[in-house]
Amino acid sequence: MKKSKTFLLRDREPLQARFAMRITARLSESAEHMPHHIDERLRVARELALERARQARRSAAAEAATAVVPSGAGVASLSPRDVSP
Repeated sequence: MKKSKTFLLRDREPLQARFAMRITARLSESAEHMPHHIDERLRVARELALERARQARRSAAAEAATAVVPSGAGVASLSPRDVSP
């Protein structure tokens, strides 16, 4: 009888973790030998990506600031949570 090559989820997780560790180790080794100008460009790119992620989170939070507010008689309306006078 042949063994199935289909992996169960619980079988995949350790394989994925080992693969991730191998990739991480290889990237770390390569980073030690990287020229300074490339290292600097990557640092700036990381900072830009982090800033874009922060802006995306702020936008998502602003969109989530609207809530369904009951207005009586079984009717609901959308309004901002922080209503400034």
